[in-house]
Amino acid sequence: MCRNNMRLSKLTLALLLGVPALWAGSPPADKLARETALNSANAMLKAENYRGAMLGFMDMIIKDPSDDIARAELRRAAGLAAARERRKMDTERAALLAGAGEDRRQLTALRAVKERHMRAWKQMLSAVSSMAANPDTVKEAVAAYERLLDDAPVYSDNGAEVIEGIARVKAAFYGTIRKEYPYLVEGRNYADERDLASLLFARASSQDAAGRQSDTGSTQDVLDRADHLRRLERGIALGQTNMTKALDLYTKRRWTEAAALLRDVENFDKGNDEAIFYLELADEKAAAETSRKPAVKR
Repeated sequence: MCRNNMRLSKLTLALLLGVPALWAGSPPADKLARETALNSANAMLKAENYRGAMLGFMDMIIKDPSDDIARAELRRAAGLAAARERRKMDTERAALLAGAGEDRRQLTALRAVKERHMRAWKQMLSAVSSMAANPDTVKEAVAAYERLLDDAPVYSDNGAEVIEGIARVKAAFYGTIRKEYPYLVEGRNYADERDLASLLFARASSQDAAGRQSDTGSTQDVLDRADHLRRLERGIALGQTNMTKALDLYTKRRWTEAAALLRDVENFDKGNDEAIFYLELADEKAAAETSRKPAVKR
């Protein structure tokens, strides 16, 4: 009996020694942890770190589902976060609409420039075709045709029209050559660049055959002129292909690749409005994209 009383006294003493805080009136450890978590979450909320605050309040609720204060604060943090997102979206939407409006104005202006250029070129095309169809002006038409090629609008949406126009002029040249200089196109139903260049040195069909043959198709001047015309025609076709590819890459947000092709077009066709317009945009977007990429750690 005495031994049991002694054991009870030791247990009572141990309990009393183990909970001095309760006797002193201090809060339990879980209450201190909750206050720390609440203060931390509220500090993040005040700093507008809404995501961090929400995670903090969520942790508190997971630990104690009955914590009504944490629940209320979580709803407040979520509301503030949603309001900020709405403001951000409204700002971005306004900027996007303003940018779209500016883009529309610029595209409208670009379209007008392209249409003016195309109208002027078609007028020149008509004049060159008339000259090429007239034996009295067919030789002068060669220089005019060269100018026509040099001024051809290299755009993304007029390739077929330009190629058709060039073919129409060549057909006019062929009709005159077949009647006045048949030996230049003997056995063919078309006129090529060498035929056009040879017109500058050819004699009329009434001349003797020997004289005609000696004057055409053999001089370096003819070959050089024909090669120049050929390069201009190839350049137009390549420029239009590059322009179309560049805009396709642009719509796919491949800014750097698009810019490279647009530079090729602009180098061939100086002052090309469409190429310059999209090249500037592609360079801007490529630079912006590069600046957003994180720096590579060495």
